[in-house]
Amino acid sequence: MNESERRKKWLIISLSVLCATLVFSCHDLFNSDDYKIKKLEVSPTEALPLAYGDLSIQDILSSQDSQYVKVYPDGLVYLDYDQTLRSQSIRDLVTIKDKTNIVGVIPAPSGTLPAVINDTPSNQVTIVDSFNLDPEKITEILLKGGQLAYSVALAPANPNFKFAVRITLPEFKDASGGQFSIETTGNSNTVQLDNCKYISATANKVTVIYTLILKKNPNTVFVAPGTTITASVSFSGMDYKYVKGFFGNQTANLNSETINIKAFGNSLLDGADVSFAQPKVELQVINQVGVPTRVTFSTLEARKPGGSLPVNISPASPVSILFPTVMGDSALTAISVTNANALLKFAPTQFFYKASAEINKGLSSGNNFITDTSELKIRMHVEVPMYGHASHITLADTVEIDLSDADRSEITEASLRVKTSNQIPLSANLQLYLTDGAYKILDSLIVPAQSNIIKSSAVDAAGEFVSAGVVDESIPLSSDVLKKLFTAKNIIIKAHVNTTQNGNTYPDVKFKSSYKMDVKLGLNVKAKIKVDL
Repeated sequence: MNESERRKKWLIISLSVLCATLVFSCHDLFNSDDYKIKKLEVSPTEALPLAYGDLSIQDILSSQDSQYVKVYPDGLVYLDYDQTLRSQSIRDLVTIKDKTNIVGVIPAPSGTLPAVINDTPSNQVTIVDSFNLDPEKITEILLKGGQLAYSVALAPANPNFKFAVRITLPEFKDASGGQFSIETTGNSNTVQLDNCKYISATANKVTVIYTLILKKNPNTVFVAPGTTITASVSFSGMDYKYVKGFFGNQTANLNSETINIKAFGNSLLDGADVSFAQPKVELQVINQVGVPTRVTFSTLEARKPGGSLPVNISPASPVSILFPTVMGDSALTAISVTNANALLKFAPTQFFYKASAEINKGLSSGNNFITDTSELKIRMHVEVPMYGHASHITLADTVEIDLSDADRSEITEASLRVKTSNQIPLSANLQLYLTDGAYKILDSLIVPAQSNIIKSSAVDAAGEFVSAGVVDESIPLSSDVLKKLFTAKNIIIKAHVNTTQNGNTYPDVKFKSSYKMDVKLGLNVKAKIKVDL
C-alpha cells in the first residue's frame, strides 16, 4: 500500500469511527418515542498528517556531500575533501643505462706447460670502467632485475689447453651478500642480477677482474707464443629497488592533468550566492624521493564550462618541496590557496595544472636516494566549515500522489497545517506544485504571501544559536485547488532557502551538528457525512 492509499484509508477509518461514536452515544435519543429523527448530518474536522520529522544540517546537505561531512569538537559541521590530483613518479630521472663490452685480454703462458695437479690461478687482468651516467653520481644500487652477459674466447684455438676464466666484480655483492664472482670455461652465457647490490666509494665506478685459471690436467700441453684469452662482460636491463648517490640538477616535466571535481559542497553551491567565513583550500605535495625538489606550476586554475579562475598559492611558484632523509618515509609540503573563498564561490567542475619538478637546484653534491615506489604526489585538500552566509539556495523534490479513488464530494473544506520549530539558521519559502502525469503544473497549494513557512533561528554576533524560529499556522486551500488535488499525480516540493537575515544583510552563522529543525505538515479536512437512521 502506498502513502496516498494509507492516507485515504486513514481518512475513511477516521470518519467511520467518528460516525459510529455519534450513533452509539445517541442510541437512546434516536429510539425515544418523543423524537423521530430519520437522518443525521454532521461535518467533522479531521487532521491528516502529511509529513513530520526532524532535520539536521547533515540531512539538508546533498547526498553527494554526505560522505565528506565531519564535525569539529565544538560541534561545528564541516565538509572535508581530499583528492589526489596526480601521482607522478620522477623515478625516470634516474635510470641505469646498459653498459656493453667491458673487455679484458689475458695473455696465456706459452711453451710446453707441465701437468697441473689442481686448478691453479694464473695471469690476471683488471679493467676499471664507469657506468654511462650523467649527471648522476651513483654509489649504491639494489637491483631487482637485469642481466650480466659474458663470453670467453681462446686464440688460437687449442683443444688440449684446459683453462677457465673467473670474472669478479668487486663493487657487486650477490643475492646472498657474498662477493659476486662467476667462472666460465668458454663460449657465451648470461646470469641474472636480481637482488644483487652495487656499492662503490667512487661514484659510477665498475671494475671487472679477469683471472685465468689453469684447470687440472694430467698431461703436458704446448701453448703457442702470443696465445690470448679475450673475455668480455655486458650489463643490460638493470632495474633497481633503490639507488643512492647524487642525481645532479635535472628537471622532470610532469604530465598536465585535468581532474573532475565531484564535490565542492553541491547543496550550497548550485546556483546559490554563498560566502564561507573560514574556508581552507590547499595543495599538498607528498614527496617520497630523498632529493631537494622544487615544483613550478606553469598553469594552475579552476575550470567550469564557460570560464576559468586562476588559483593563487602561497608560497608562490616555484615552490621548494620538503624531502625525506630516510628511505620509506615521505615529506609533506602544504601550499595554501589564498583565494579559497573566491574559488568556492566560483564552484568549479575541474581543476587543471601543468607543472615541472626540478631536483638539486644549485647543488653540486648531496646524498640523494630514490626507490622503485618513490612518487611525487600532488593532492588537493578542501575544508569548508559550515560557517558563513548564503542566499538563493534552491532545494526541490517530487513525490507521487493518487487520490483519484477518494470521494471528494464529502470534503467541504481543507487547509494545510504547518508547525515548525527550527534551531538551524536557515529560513525557507516553501511552495507545493500539483502536476499531472506529464509533470505539467496544474496549480500551487500555497499563496506567495504565506510561503514563508520555515523561520530561521536567531543567532548572536558570533553566529551562535540563541533561540529557535517557530511557526504554527493553517493555510486554507480553495475549492478549486482542492479539486485539482484529487486529480493530480505528483507534487513538486520547492524551497528557496536563505541563512538568517538582519535587515538587508546576511550575517555569518554557524551550523552545528546538534541543531535540529522539527517539521510537521498536515491536512485539516472538514467532511459532510449523512447517516440514515
